[in-house]
Amino acid sequence: MGGADTVQRIKVERPVSVDRRTIIINADGDVGAFTFEIFKKDRSLGSVNLHTRRGTDGLDSRGKISFGITGNIRDYNFKVTPSTNGHSISSARPMREKFKGRPAKTKGSITRRRQRDGSLIGTFTKIDGDFSIRVTLRN
Repeated sequence: MGGADTVQRIKVERPVSVDRRTIIINADGDVGAFTFEIFKKDRSLGSVNLHTRRGTDGLDSRGKISFGITGNIRDYNFKVTPSTNGHSISSARPMREKFKGRPAKTKGSITRRRQRDGSLIGTFTKIDGDFSIRVTLRN
């Protein structure tokens, strides 16, 4: 009989892999507060309010955001908005970290652009592990 030994195709549902990542945000620069918010496309994954001087207005100068990464890393972006008019975000940069005495390197990279209203929008281009971002506020 012809075709009796043909293989039948079986559709297999594979679970989606979720990598849990933590980003530490460090506030730096002139005195003031800002909000760091992270998104997947248009959906908010979390936010943290920080102040450049620890303890002012009950805010810390260092905060953490944990989230799960699924799919393309370029779908994830962030927005840093100053709390006061007249202030602006001058930069947001991944921090280099030493690990077991080896040369410092970053575990993440971002692209960023400043907006006219003083905020900053960025996109993640690479995340190899948990990493830190230094956000600088300017009056």
